[in-house]
Amino acid sequence: MIRLFLVRHGITEWNHNGVYQGQLDVPLSPKGKLQITALRERLREEQFTVCYTSALSRAKESARIILEQHFCPTHETPDLNEMSYGRWEGLNRTQIMEQFPDSWAHFIADPTRNAAPGGETRRDLQRRVERVLDDINREYQEQDATILLVAHGGSLRAIVASFLNLGPSDVWKLRLDNASLTVIEVYEDGGVLSLFNDTAHLSLRKLPPDRQPPH
Repeated sequence: MIRLFLVRHGITEWNHNGVYQGQLDVPLSPKGKLQITALRERLREEQFTVCYTSALSRAKESARIILEQHFCPTHETPDLNEMSYGRWEGLNRTQIMEQFPDSWAHFIADPTRNAAPGGETRRDLQRRVERVLDDINREYQEQDATILLVAHGGSLRAIVASFLNLGPSDVWKLRLDNASLTVIEVYEDGGVLSLFNDTAHLSLRKLPPDRQPPH
């Protein structure tokens, strides 16, 4: 069995302010570091075989904090990066609707096929995260492995959706909070979602998760 521990990075100032980050390299906020530190304590006893992280600093820093008490190799891959929102990155929803009314309307009508100007579609995102899952399956299918994946709301939703047989248009029906933990147990005949969007570790530290739009 392969156990996948999916961790969304800690919060950033842009998350807090509802700004689309996409693939801009926005660092963790002080609160984000505290959130991930709380998760690190929760995961203290886990024995990770390997860690996969996106190439963006908010995910890499989250992985580094968690792995301060673990010894395992880390693979950095842009295939786990957040969905690209192109020219919308750095703007909030109101600004996007004002500055890009036509492309916003097309995106909302069918985000599976339509992208932000210069960005990706949800189908593009799904394809690249599935490359990571294929790599994991090839490398670890013959052994028991506990694998940490530290990434973003969009890329982690796409991973969950692939195991639940959800289409790209259904991905955003799943909410993943910053510093949340999701666990999937992978068997020969498929995956079992055994934990989803769990943030109990934040409550113990009196750090309630921020609720913000899924980007």
